[in-house]
Amino acid sequence: MNETGSVHVNFEKHDAWTSAYHKTVFQRGPLSIGQHSCRLATLALYGFFVAMSCAAAEQNRREGEEPATVLEKIIVLEDRASASDEDKGFKPIDVTTTGPWAGRAIEDIPYSITVLPDHLIEDTTSRSLDSLFVLSPLVQAGQSQDINNIAQTTIRGFNVARAYVNGVQNNNLGQGVFVEEIENLEIFNGLSGFLYGASPVGGLINYDLKGPTGDTLRKLAVGNYGGSQYFAHLDLGGTIDASEIVGFRVNLLAQDGDTSIDEQSLSRWMVSGAMDWRPTDDLAFELFLSSKNYHLDGRQFQFFLGGDVPAPVDGSKLYVPRETYLDVDSDIAHASVVYQPNDTWAVRAAYQYKYDVRTMVYGLGSLQPDESSYEFTLYGGRFSAETSGGYAYLDRSFQTGRMRHRLTLGINGYDYENRLAIVSNGFPSFFDGPHTFVFSDRSVVDLQIPEWDIDDSSWVVNATSQNINAVVGDEIALNNQWSVLVGANYSTIRAESFDFVTGAPIPNTDYDESAVTPTASVMFRPVAGWNTYATYIESIEQGSIAGESYANAFEMLPPLRSKQYELGAKVDRGGLLLTAALFQIEKASERSSDGTGNGTLVQDGLEVHKGLEISVIGKPADEINIIAGLTLMDNEIKDSSDPLLEGKKPYGVSEEVFKLYGEYTPNLMAGWSFSAGVAFNGESYQNPLNTRELDSYTLLDLGIRYETQAFAKGVTARLNFKNATDEDYWAATSPGAPRTVAFSLSTRF
Repeated sequence: MNETGSVHVNFEKHDAWTSAYHKTVFQRGPLSIGQHSCRLATLALYGFFVAMSCAAAEQNRREGEEPATVLEKIIVLEDRASASDEDKGFKPIDVTTTGPWAGRAIEDIPYSITVLPDHLIEDTTSRSLDSLFVLSPLVQAGQSQDINNIAQTTIRGFNVARAYVNGVQNNNLGQGVFVEEIENLEIFNGLSGFLYGASPVGGLINYDLKGPTGDTLRKLAVGNYGGSQYFAHLDLGGTIDASEIVGFRVNLLAQDGDTSIDEQSLSRWMVSGAMDWRPTDDLAFELFLSSKNYHLDGRQFQFFLGGDVPAPVDGSKLYVPRETYLDVDSDIAHASVVYQPNDTWAVRAAYQYKYDVRTMVYGLGSLQPDESSYEFTLYGGRFSAETSGGYAYLDRSFQTGRMRHRLTLGINGYDYENRLAIVSNGFPSFFDGPHTFVFSDRSVVDLQIPEWDIDDSSWVVNATSQNINAVVGDEIALNNQWSVLVGANYSTIRAESFDFVTGAPIPNTDYDESAVTPTASVMFRPVAGWNTYATYIESIEQGSIAGESYANAFEMLPPLRSKQYELGAKVDRGGLLLTAALFQIEKASERSSDGTGNGTLVQDGLEVHKGLEISVIGKPADEINIIAGLTLMDNEIKDSSDPLLEGKKPYGVSEEVFKLYGEYTPNLMAGWSFSAGVAFNGESYQNPLNTRELDSYTLLDLGIRYETQAFAKGVTARLNFKNATDEDYWAATSPGAPRTVAFSLSTRF
């Protein structure tokens, strides 16, 4: 705004963004539906950002409203969670996903983040993370968690499976997390190299686990997750002394029975507990311990991505022997401390240990060209993953001249070791097959599994990896409307592979490289509740060690560096949070300089994902709660080592995804709530050459909830229909989940 009071926009500041998106919006040539939609939306959203920022600034001037104030104080020591579910909406307040940038309201963070709270998880009677990924507005649901007990989804066109627990990096398998112990499921869209160093390009998934409550919580839930999967879940919390210095939380779970898939059954149990000690108002220690077992009989068929794909098959059938199975034991210990003596500085640190053992017999194969049969080989093996991770940060708020700062210094990282169980024949698994069946042949479930004694085995280290990050970041408030976030991460990646027979290190696999990955964001708050931002951020991944055939044999290449440009806006109005983001990701890859195995291995391949994300979360009206999202993308592979892939689209990625979930609680029907959710996934290519397509599909979920009093205690009954229309679809590399009817009855006592 200039001195005359008129609004002035300096478009020169947008030159970098204009250049970055010029090709996206104005490139000539034939357009696909996804490209056309993405480009029109890009133009519309860019205009929307400029127009609304100007309008908000003008309204601010006319009404005399004070602009948003930033960096007033540091808040990283939070109150205990509330045990009350009253008036809880879907709109999040803050997140733990952002590592160095923690302690900020979600609208003040220049990244795209979605949070699903525990009461939504409970009200939808969700048993696995699959259901939550269907609900989450800005992701594409991926392979079922019941395939490998690995929770994975597609974010901005990239597969993401690595788990972060309470903001601490974990192993790359992401297994062993139960939804019943989650306080908030946080999904971070896009690159996060500054935050966590070597991390997935698409984004990350953080599980914020249930901690001690400030008031008394005693809740018992019993029900059925579908089929005959009956369960009982006890959730207790509160403080154990009158002065409320020590708080606790206990979660116990038992589940067993047949699933909605014929010949498949699942049992789970969990013992989870947390305790905190707050000797003063400015100091808190917390300890979390959890032990769990997951055992699935009848592990569903999984096919190679390169195979042919027929029309989707009936997801209620099992296409492998009933004696296949998946068993996972998971233990986790997490300790943290926060010290915040005043509003200007704080110290926070955490250490986490996680150990998972996965034993499985499974069928892996391919779909046949006749589109009516499939072939698989039976495999069996046992694997363990041991991870230690943690962080330590110092936050300091100060002022230089008229500028206010929040400076963060710290380190974070993890150390990971993977082991294989070697059986008496000297191999880490057995192989049996191939076996060929037509989809309609139900005798496949009677196929016998070869005798195999996995208990007669010994552990051998297969691989190790380590990522250590030194982080410095500063949020600089130039005035009450403009602020800048800048930071850098010095990240070191170490990895090594070992011979599974001898356990000896494999020559030329010892990787040890470092890189600096920066980030920079500019934020403009035209009026209270508004935040517009432009962000540049990078991510790094482990580079390769060139193979013996390359001209630069055994050269250790530096970490792969990917880049992301993002232009976004967040509007917090009452109980509603609206977000929008335009992004371009340039994912680096490696290739031979001459396209042969004898050239020089170089890092100049590229996969470019451009897109638009819009989400609406919260209460647009007193009786309505919604979570909605739209993702449009235009993705392309460039400079591939394989000329046939040049210009192709990444396979398995839908470029159009739409989600809408809503709850209606009519005031005229006290205690009743009705919910419905629609999730649309557009067409995608099944193979790298884009010669085969997977059809689009739409999933419909329905639910009813009734809350009342019985014997002076609150009682809630829930009934949910997942995939209510029983849509057949391919969930990545396996049949999608069939219609499932789940119900529960919970009470507070």
